[in-house]
Amino acid sequence: MIYSGPEENIEGEHSKEDILLALLEDYCEEKEYIAVLSKGSTSPMDIPALYESVLLASRLWNQKRVVSFRSIEPKMSMERPLAYPYEALDQLALALKEQDFSAAELQIQTLFILLDNSSSLENTLPDFFVRCVLIDILTAIINAMDQINIKFRDYSEVYFETLYFCRSCPYPEKREELLARIKQLLTLFSSETENQLISAAQIQQLVAAHYASANFSISYLADNFHVSIAYMSYLFKKEMGENFSDYVWALRLGKAKELLLNTDMSIDDISLAVGYVNTSSFRRKFKQTTGMTPSQLRG
Repeated sequence: MIYSGPEENIEGEHSKEDILLALLEDYCEEKEYIAVLSKGSTSPMDIPALYESVLLASRLWNQKRVVSFRSIEPKMSMERPLAYPYEALDQLALALKEQDFSAAELQIQTLFILLDNSSSLENTLPDFFVRCVLIDILTAIINAMDQINIKFRDYSEVYFETLYFCRSCPYPEKREELLARIKQLLTLFSSETENQLISAAQIQQLVAAHYASANFSISYLADNFHVSIAYMSYLFKKEMGENFSDYVWALRLGKAKELLLNTDMSIDDISLAVGYVNTSSFRRKFKQTTGMTPSQLRG
């Protein structure tokens, strides 16, 4: 039986777990059944861990008919090999996003050790568990490669072979081939990243040349460097220390102040000169930033 989680007693009232345990004890006493009250989850990825909880708690059946896993969990010191590795997968995705391939490889090794431990258990659920983790590893790598527009045709053969092994082959038999192909994808990712390395100097040069254009945007940068907009936004902030819009506005504001103080150009012309077709938008942004209108600055 699964319940959504324990509830605290309120003014002496019984918790949900207390009530469920009492009902189960009466029912199992009458029917001569045995039962475990497990934890709950809304994610199908947690099914193996829930099953593992039931197996662990069931060891106490010789002492009582109904066992609550929550009551024995604090006493457990063993690792939970079927607990889904959300954190490790998140760390892998982060390492791939930041193109820290050493950290990514370390996370993959950690996940494979987990799979080795889980696949050695003698029940039917680890197969489901292992396949889900393997596909999540593969998906993390492919998503990161897609973010920087690495052409699918460059790795499609390795991808489909790896996916076939993940879905259809026993893990113990194909472990080394799976690991080798995943590392092959990681190596390809690393080499492609080196080939299209984008430096802060390159970004600065392009921004300096185009920031005053009304059509200049993050998508222009992304198209120029042949990467996705999402990756370009991430890379821009990493290399430049602030997001794209703030950086470009600072340049436009500096140029606008220079023109206001050193030329007789109209406000409309200055607005156009720094990339604002709509003068009202320029005036509003200018005042929000400086606390005065362009005309007040000019004096």
